[in-house]
Amino acid sequence: MKKKDHPEWMRALKFALFSASAGIIELGVFTLLNEWTGWPYWPSYLIALVLSVLWNFTLNRRYTFRSAANVPVAMAKVALYYAVFTPLSTWFGNHLAQDLGWNEYLVTALNMAVNFATEFLYQRWFVFGKSIDTAKGRKTAYVPAGRKTPWLYRAIRRTVWMLSPKYELSGTENLPEGPCVIVGNHSQMYGPIASELYTPGPHD
Repeated sequence: MKKKDHPEWMRALKFALFSASAGIIELGVFTLLNEWTGWPYWPSYLIALVLSVLWNFTLNRRYTFRSAANVPVAMAKVALYYAVFTPLSTWFGNHLAQDLGWNEYLVTALNMAVNFATEFLYQRWFVFGKSIDTAKGRKTAYVPAGRKTPWLYRAIRRTVWMLSPKYELSGTENLPEGPCVIVGNHSQMYGPIASELYTPGPHD
């Protein structure tokens, strides 16, 4: 069954929730650095911003925009946004906090609000505009009763899935009901990984 495309309000809501979680990370890291290191505003803010960006990009690409776009290309586009936003917000925040004496947390909250509004529009229309809802759902490999997939395997598999290219699986109706051997033609190095991620049924 084909998934229905996300309505825009749902997409915006997901982006807001993930951005809020990224904001918690940013504010938490900033608080730790600001209170315990004695550094000036800008390095504390910059480190906190980078960590929150990585978190936000990963979740929004997978769950908000459901994009199968090439990860390095998408990250490069996001990096382009932050190449402009980061120096401007860092300079502006440092000016307000250090030169004008504004409260550091108020300045950080202001930067986060501007970041949220501008980044959603940027990612929606430029980064993922042509690849929204292109990531197809996949069948999860069946694990027979009595067997539990090791947690380390699940963690590695999930990480590989999030970072790897996304493909649409077709032809599963031709697979037999019982056990079978699937032999790849090794036309590319990604074949073994793709077979593990996409082939339905138990993998022994």
